[in-house]
Amino acid sequence: MNDYHSPETILIVDDSEENLHLLTKLLLEHKYEVRPALDGQSAIVAALAEPPDLILLDILMPGINGYQVCEQLKADERTKEIPIVFLTALQEVCDKVKGFSLGAIDYITKPFQTQEVIARVEAQLANQRLKKQLEEQNRRLQQEIAFRTAAEKQLRLLERAIAASSNGIVITDAQLPDNPVVYVNSGFENLTGYTAEEVMGKNCRFLQGMELEQTGRGQLRQAITEKQECQTVLRNFRKDGTPFWQELTISPVYDPQGNLTNFIGVQQDITNRIAAEEALKKSEERWQLVIRSTGDGIFDWNIQTGEVFMSAELKQMQGFAEDELANTYEAWRNLLHPEDLDETLVALATHLKRQTPLYEVEYRLRCKDGSYKWILARGEAQWDQRGNPIRMVGSHKDISARKQAEQALQLSEAQQREKAKQLELALAELKRTQAKLIQSAKMSSLGEMIAGIAHEINNPTSFISGNLEFARQYFQDLIHLVELYQQAYPNPTPKIQDYTQKIDLDFLTQDWQKLTNSMQIGAKRISEIVRSLKIFSRQNESKLELLDIHESIDDTLLILEHRLKPTDKTKGIEVLKNYEQLPKVNCYASQLNQVFMNILANAIDALQTQTPPRVITISTYVTKQFKLQNLPNHSPAAVSASVALVSSLSLSQDSISQGYSYTDIMPNAQTQDNLGIQESSSSNLKEQQLHLKPPYQDTEFVVIQIADNGPGMSKELQQKIFDPFFTTKQVGSGTGLGLSISYQIIVENHNGQLSCISTPGQGTEFIIKIPV
Repeated sequence: MNDYHSPETILIVDDSEENLHLLTKLLLEHKYEVRPALDGQSAIVAALAEPPDLILLDILMPGINGYQVCEQLKADERTKEIPIVFLTALQEVCDKVKGFSLGAIDYITKPFQTQEVIARVEAQLANQRLKKQLEEQNRRLQQEIAFRTAAEKQLRLLERAIAASSNGIVITDAQLPDNPVVYVNSGFENLTGYTAEEVMGKNCRFLQGMELEQTGRGQLRQAITEKQECQTVLRNFRKDGTPFWQELTISPVYDPQGNLTNFIGVQQDITNRIAAEEALKKSEERWQLVIRSTGDGIFDWNIQTGEVFMSAELKQMQGFAEDELANTYEAWRNLLHPEDLDETLVALATHLKRQTPLYEVEYRLRCKDGSYKWILARGEAQWDQRGNPIRMVGSHKDISARKQAEQALQLSEAQQREKAKQLELALAELKRTQAKLIQSAKMSSLGEMIAGIAHEINNPTSFISGNLEFARQYFQDLIHLVELYQQAYPNPTPKIQDYTQKIDLDFLTQDWQKLTNSMQIGAKRISEIVRSLKIFSRQNESKLELLDIHESIDDTLLILEHRLKPTDKTKGIEVLKNYEQLPKVNCYASQLNQVFMNILANAIDALQTQTPPRVITISTYVTKQFKLQNLPNHSPAAVSASVALVSSLSLSQDSISQGYSYTDIMPNAQTQDNLGIQESSSSNLKEQQLHLKPPYQDTEFVVIQIADNGPGMSKELQQKIFDPFFTTKQVGSGTGLGLSISYQIIVENHNGQLSCISTPGQGTEFIIKIPV
């Protein structure tokens, strides 16, 4: 047995105790560990429980024979690799062949020789050991192959990464004199302009040109001498002679024996960063001048590190000496008043997210003595190319005095708040009264002026109109006299002939008639305008009178006709009239004229910027409106009956053709079930209907709709158009009283309705309803 191996276990299976004893003694003498078994079933259990290194198996056994034991063990994954040697008296070739076919590796015939048994056992165990060694070596070889494959793949990736890097990468041979270059990547070529062939075998110092006394070169030489890593900044020159700044990092590379073999250098172009630092340095110098010249406190916050520069003025503002307040963001935050903390931090975060152009906030900051001062903080952040905030510079201004004044003012306002509320109510009423007075005075003055103008125009117009006929007759008489002269003196003097040609007597004779006709038409037009002005003004008419609505609208259009006509720059405004037959309305005529003027003038104003076609549509018709009257003496059932009666009327063909509408004026009406009253039967309901007086009022209204196709209004504007002094026109173009006064005239003075329907982009319609 090989002494280099630990004792190996041999399972002996034989139904002969004598054979078991002999083999056990023999194998123990040769330092093997032996486990005996008298039958096949016990052998299988023992092998599965603790697999041996070798099995000596008898074939002829009661129960399960050796062939069956071998077949079962070879079929099990746990025992199929255990070598089995048959030990039997069977010597036929077929028996041996069967044993080998089942997986046995050797065959010992009985009676056996001890030397043969030991020799075969040792040979098979040696083979088994060799097999295990080969399997272990193969496993290790497979692991090494996999490791090397992964390493080669990783190396190829690293090579690609180095080649693709925008930074310059240089590898020098540290075992050769002067550290010559043995590798550069494409990043180095792009950065310096040199190709790999041009720099191979050279030392990289040639990139510094004639600038050999740079501080970074000394640091680099010392690191190479001491075989250490180094990071330094150098000013190099490209192949075309242009300078650039680089940040160079070198790292030594050692072999497994610890010998220095190479240096790897990584170059990063920092030319832009150096230029920015120079500009920042100049900015810092100017900023220092600002700090010394202003009384405000200045701060400079490095957002990435949290360090904050605070000027001496800023710290003194809070009562701190230079060394008594830490230059950190946390120190500033700890001084914030708890009530101002959230608002201040939100304002700061909003600015750092670039949602506000400047950081500006007011807050209280604790002083050294524990008191608080109001501070107005202003600042502006700087961001890197990726949008991350890197720095913020700003100032602190003490506004405590201003805040104290504001607090005093707020206290004074609080003392007057109750009076202010009362004044607001009075002011609202005053504005309404003022609007009425202003418009009344305005219309009164306008009416007086229009009446005066109409009177003054009417006199000379009457004179012109009355004398035109006489002028026409006088001219005809003069022409007739000239004709008589021409008959009596057919050969006038040359002077008369020249003058006749000069004045073109024939044309003058013909054009005079046209001229007088035009003057007659103009005088008639003036008379119509004067009549419309008189009707519109209606001075001193404060009583109710019957008014022709159509005539009033047409007179208003006549006054506004100059605004409806086309100009050199714009086309005119078309007025469409959809007039139905209307009864005369008992009203205040001058007030209604004012309403029509206001609404039509607003429609014209709205169409001024509208592209053609520009249209104003005026429609009139008569409608009836039913209103439920108060029924204090009737039960809810009766009310329900009344509603049913009105509903039945509403469904009649006559009501539809006459344009009836119905208005329920019982607010918060409840159903009969909610009132706890049992519903009436249909018969009772009809009976109640027959005994009830009509619970509705039939009111006839004249409806005037004035619509334009202008830009329209939003819902927000529609809610305000009837408020006094509200206007959408430019300053100086309107008083904001027209629609407010119109609403009061229609609703309060005439018990009518004035409403507005408008859609942005489609136009506006005003609906006037006046009871007849």
